[in-house]
Amino acid sequence: MRPIVLLFFLILLMQIGFAQKNDARPAPVNSRSLEISKSRSQLLDQFLENDQLGVMLGLDRIMMLEDDDYIALYPVEYWLLSYWAKDYEVILSSCKRLRLDSLTKGKQIIRIPPQQDYLGPKLIEKLTASRDSLISQINTASLTDEEKAFLKLNLIYLLPDPATPAAQQQQLNELADNFLAHYSESDYAGFTREFIRIRYQETRNGSSYFLSFGKFLFTGNLVDYYKQPTFFGFGFDIVRNNWIYELDIDISFTKTKTDMPSDNELWPKNSKALGGYVKLAVGKYLLDTKKLALAPLAGIGIFGLDPNTNSEEANKYKGAGIKTSIAGSVGFTGDLKFKPKQSNYNSFSGYRGQQNSITSLRFGYEYIATPLKSKYLDYSGTVHKVTLGIAFSTRRLQRSL
Repeated sequence: MRPIVLLFFLILLMQIGFAQKNDARPAPVNSRSLEISKSRSQLLDQFLENDQLGVMLGLDRIMMLEDDDYIALYPVEYWLLSYWAKDYEVILSSCKRLRLDSLTKGKQIIRIPPQQDYLGPKLIEKLTASRDSLISQINTASLTDEEKAFLKLNLIYLLPDPATPAAQQQQLNELADNFLAHYSESDYAGFTREFIRIRYQETRNGSSYFLSFGKFLFTGNLVDYYKQPTFFGFGFDIVRNNWIYELDIDISFTKTKTDMPSDNELWPKNSKALGGYVKLAVGKYLLDTKKLALAPLAGIGIFGLDPNTNSEEANKYKGAGIKTSIAGSVGFTGDLKFKPKQSNYNSFSGYRGQQNSITSLRFGYEYIATPLKSKYLDYSGTVHKVTLGIAFSTRRLQRSL
């Protein structure tokens, strides 16, 4: 009997031990990311409950979780909570150090951000609704006029209006200009220029292409032989440090005003003539404003005028016209600019940035120096070119600090 009882108690003890083993739970994992997430949630609850003491204690607790590897609180969140708690010294001291981006403390250190939550959005929502009250609190605080001006400017910067970002940035730029005009040597001037005032200006680099038409104007006895040619053309230019490098290609059309000799037959009056003008030019913008650009140009190319015939008649009037020859030129080019459009771009070299796309009315004048060679006629006179067209230009933009 005794062995049976002992066996029964042994089986019972084994069952109890097995049950205890199955009921065991893994020990909680000590995760800094989870602690940060939990602390942020508690901080949000305390803020929404208007628990100022709880928020201040929560800030101290959550900042202890931040190190070189983890971000516990973004600067914008910390600043907004400091505005709400009227702790202005924290904001002023941190802006002096120009520390806006907390994602990296060094170029080679990647810091882990907190999990996505609603702390930041709710802070912006609530403080935007009470912005006038926050500004009134700043005005009554025991601060210098410079500190008050900067705190109000920074508060507007921290509470963006997503509906009208361009208008708000314009307002920020004007307020920043006013602050820097009054406090140019301020400890907060660097922060204002670097982060609040965002203004771009055109550089002296860009490019364009253009379509044009106009007239070649002949003088001397050229007007006895030809009507003034009409031309159509296109071209490209590159601008570097306000120097312009231009390629221009033109095709002109006209008619003869009298019979002219050729190798075989007379080139008759009222015959069609086809001309060509290609040049490479260089110049520099002496005037370049938002509305008008003007640059003198000097170039070299080729100019000629031949009978406009099909291939079967080409030999008939061989030797007539103005022989294609090297031609030099001097003149100017200008643009009447319309309102630019700002856009992003990626260049072939991998450069990324912003640019202005500008449509403009292009105009120009050239004096073309060409020998006016002819096999049978002794031409005299000069050639002038008057241009009107449309240009499509881009100019790189850079931050203006």
